[in-house]
Amino acid sequence: MNLKDQMAADVGAVFLNRDEFAREIELGGVRLEAVAECRVEPAERHDFQINDFASVNAVVWEIHAATADCPALSPGEST
Repeated sequence: MNLKDQMAADVGAVFLNRDEFAREIELGGVRLEAVAECRVEPAERHDFQINDFASVNAVVWEIHAATADCPALSPGEST
């Protein structure tokens, strides 16, 4: 077995310590365990604009989950 095959076989067991970091979330109608981090980005870091207000802070969620647990979503698609 080569390194790539070994990593693929181990990913489910070593992806993350779910007891310490994961929370249950719903993504695309599917409930799964993931590491979900939320942050606020200042207006200077993005090009969002709401109505006439160009300097708007954005709330950004970053989700880390095993691909096999996730529903099929298109890049940029929200649920």
